Amino acid sequence: MFESYIKNYIGKNSIKPLSIAIVGAGATGVELAAQLHEVTNVLAMYGLKETSDVKLTIIEAATQLLPALPIKLATATQQQLVSLGVDLRMGRRVTEITREGITTHDGEFIEADIKVWAAGIKAPDWLKELDGLETNHISQLVVDSTLKPVTMLFLLWVIVPPVSGKGMVAMYHQERNRHINKLQHWLNPLLIA
Repeated sequence: MFESYIKNYIGKNSIKPLSIAIVGAGATGVELAAQLHEVTNVLAMYGLKETSDVKLTIIEAATQLLPALPIKLATATQQQLVSLGVDLRMGRRVTEITREGITTHDGEFIEADIKVWAAGIKAPDWLKELDGLETNHISQLVVDSTLKPVTMLFLLWVIVPPVSGKGMVAMYHQERNRHINKLQHWLNPLLIA
């Protein structure tokens, strides 16, 4: 952040503040916004005139800040962030991130020089539907200490070369093709987009 600010803003008499958008208003996103606000005071040593030279925005799909916490605590935190000048965009699901900024589901474009993804840890539900890969209760792949999936059966089927045959080999290829077709069904929309 320091380097980006120094290169693009210091000494250029820019009227445009450095814009930082944080996607996610859970504990990570909220803490990051508070820390970045604190860092703006440190930037004064590099020529930052005032904290208004940095625009912080938090974008959250839920309608409540810190959705996992009690409403009273979330409301108090929200009031504190607003008093620090953090712009809160609640109830806004991100649909696109570009070099220029972030677009939400309702078509709003939020300009951002720096974008930080701090939203959720839940993986897409379609991962649960891929046979042979173990997932946990929030659809994340279960991995070992080297970050390899603990279930490798699917991966072994994918690399078995297609062979015509009978018996056990034919059964493996039939199963392999079923999994490949299922994977293509889920990946094609992602690859086309």
